[in-house]
Amino acid sequence: MQSGSVLAPSSIRTKEQSNELNMDMLNSLGCRGNASELIECLNTLDPVTATTQAENYFYSKSTNGYTIPFAPIVDNFFIDDEPINLFKRGKFKK
Repeated sequence: MQSGSVLAPSSIRTKEQSNELNMDMLNSLGCRGNASELIECLNTLDPVTATTQAENYFYSKSTNGYTIPFAPIVDNFFIDDEPINLFKRGKFKK
C-alpha cells in the first residue's frame, strides 16, 4: 500500500481478465481443457520448469517489465469496486 501502488491500473484486474490471462499462461505450458484436465496436466509438469516458464510468460506480457501474475480481482465481495473508486469514497484502511 506504499506510494499509491494500490491505485496503479496494473495492481488489480477483473475476474474475466484474470481468467483470460491465467488460461493463456496455462496454454503456454501446454495445458488445455476443462478444470480437471488442467489440474491433471499441471501435476505432470516439473515444478521448477513450470514456474520458470510461467514467470517468462508473465514477463513477456508486460509493457513495463513485469505483469503481476496473480493480482487481486474485483469480485464484488471481498473487493467490491475498483480501488480508485473506493479511495475516492474514503473506503480504505486509515
